[in-house]
Amino acid sequence: MIVPINIVAVQVNANNSLFVTTGVDYDNDGTVVGQEITSQYTLNPGDSLDGQPTEVVNIANALWPPAPINVPVRPTP
Repeated sequence: MIVPINIVAVQVNANNSLFVTTGVDYDNDGTVVGQEITSQYTLNPGDSLDGQPTEVVNIANALWPPAPINVPVRPTP
């Protein structure tokens, strides 16, 4: 029986952008008998991670610094 298995591959580029490939492997008793790429795209630091696969979100959160927090600075007396 051939079973489809969703796959995600993430390549980290020198500028910390992520090149994401999603696809499907078709498995027959442990042997991949076919493959299909469903999408390829690049995410840059600061891009929204809404709807991204968990693997992509985890890698982006590890590499990309959090957004800066703007705290007003009070002058010293």
